[in-house]
Amino acid sequence: MAGAGRQGGAIWLRAALLGAFACLLAVGAMLVSRMAGNVAALWIANAALIAVLVSRPPREWPPALVSFAAGVTAANLLFGDSLISAIGLGAINTVEGLVAGLVIRPRLGDRPDFGDRSDLVWFVLGAAFVAPMVGAMLGVLFHTTLVGGNVLELWVAWRAWFLADCLGNLAFAPLFTMALGGFRDPDAASVPASPLANFWPLAVVGATSILVFAQPQPVAYLLVAATLVATFRLGPRGAALAIAIVALIGGGATLAGFGPFTVAGRSPAQEGALFQLLLGVLFLCSLPVAAVLAERSRLAARLAEGEARYRDLVDNIGDLVYVTDAEFRFTALNTAWVKLTGVPVAAGIGRMTTDFIHPDDRHLLIAARDRLTTSGERVTVRSLTINGVRHMSVLAHAIRDDAGRLIGTRGTATDVTAQVEAEAALRLAAETDALTGLANRRRLLAGLDLALVNADNGGGPLSLVLLDVDRFKAVNDQYGHPAGDAVLVAIARELLSIAGGHLAARFGGEEFALVLPGFDARAAHEFSEVLRARIAARTLHPVPRVTVSLGIAERQPGEGAATLIARADAALYAAKAAGRNQVMRAAA
Repeated sequence: MAGAGRQGGAIWLRAALLGAFACLLAVGAMLVSRMAGNVAALWIANAALIAVLVSRPPREWPPALVSFAAGVTAANLLFGDSLISAIGLGAINTVEGLVAGLVIRPRLGDRPDFGDRSDLVWFVLGAAFVAPMVGAMLGVLFHTTLVGGNVLELWVAWRAWFLADCLGNLAFAPLFTMALGGFRDPDAASVPASPLANFWPLAVVGATSILVFAQPQPVAYLLVAATLVATFRLGPRGAALAIAIVALIGGGATLAGFGPFTVAGRSPAQEGALFQLLLGVLFLCSLPVAAVLAERSRLAARLAEGEARYRDLVDNIGDLVYVTDAEFRFTALNTAWVKLTGVPVAAGIGRMTTDFIHPDDRHLLIAARDRLTTSGERVTVRSLTINGVRHMSVLAHAIRDDAGRLIGTRGTATDVTAQVEAEAALRLAAETDALTGLANRRRLLAGLDLALVNADNGGGPLSLVLLDVDRFKAVNDQYGHPAGDAVLVAIARELLSIAGGHLAARFGGEEFALVLPGFDARAAHEFSEVLRARIAARTLHPVPRVTVSLGIAERQPGEGAATLIARADAALYAAKAAGRNQVMRAAA
């Protein structure tokens, strides 16, 4: 209860301060700028009420409205108005402020953003047009009820009331709203923090106002430049303060008979109307410009923030992300580049994409670039990295101008070394005999087909050697299968040691094969005799001695793999039939 009481007391205290401030503003306006028709040329008091209604919660409105009405009523009584007139004028000004609050608050909330064009337009609509029109209409009706008047007089009175309130609200409602904190300023960080940097643009406005209104020459246009300086430097706050400074200095000078609007033969009402027009022009040249500048600043900030987020995202992914120009020189790289190449990003910019590709694979990348489309082209190449040669899957997209000309590329490069090596291992496993490590039958047949093609293309003679372990079943039966496996492994090692890079394979069971490109039958026979002798000379513990029989077939013109294998196999069995441990050559 005590807390609620203190809160209620604070609300009424703020309301009382508003009433006192409104009274002072009303007295000042009537004292400085009162003209014929009992209407001030620049009415500021309503701007204070509008600022409170916009920035304070609705529960504080009733005390504020009551206090404001009392303050304006008191000001009118001080200037000799009757009690009924003073109360009526106080109520009308209160209603005017309430109308502005009801128009602005539901749309903009309690913190309008004068740097947003939509918020600014809605604020001006409520505070400077709808509310003053309602107030002027009620004021004219009230004046007619009290003293009467013809249509022309009523029109003059309505126009004077509307312009005074319109310009007063335009010039001071934004300023008072900012002073109460009811202003959302997302660009406050861009306003200079130095007091001097904040002060000098407003000092320029003040000095220019004094210069303009201290003499009769028509140089009021200088004020446009001065207010724009404040707007560009300080944003919406600077624009509002600049207009308020011009209103105070120029309004006082005009009413005192100074300035470019005080010309002989011109009535005070005409001088006031010209000054009001000046304020309107300054408003249209400053706050809307401030709104546009603020939107641009926010857009630039959002773009910078988006770019920073994108850069952070790109830099934290494992893949290399790049952009090149039309000559395929790097123009942008993420930090994965450094981890991949060990070269700083700055040093990589301007380098050719092929500089970091294995020389044997550069033609693959160039061919992929030549096929580039906007849908992308993917190629796997070997790249020269800080960790040695790595396999990279490069995805490239074309960047084209409106005419369809290639102006650059963009894409990613992913290290797929583990995948490539795993696939190679799988392929090798699928083509390798698990026991001996030699090529299996599948790989032998593929290699033999390739050798036949090369022979047809001028590769010279080609021979096939088939080798079979003699009495291998007896070895298994007497010494066991582990010993038999050891024999096969030992023979495979002899094949590899003597093959010299030629394809050696386990053809099946205890049978092996050698593909010998460039060997005719005689050379193949000599080769096979050496192999036979080396195997026969070995002791393969626990097997004391193992021999092999070999069959050789030199490929005949136009002969296929199946026929060549059949002839070599026939020679092998001839060797076995002839007593084993010997080499036999197939008939041509």
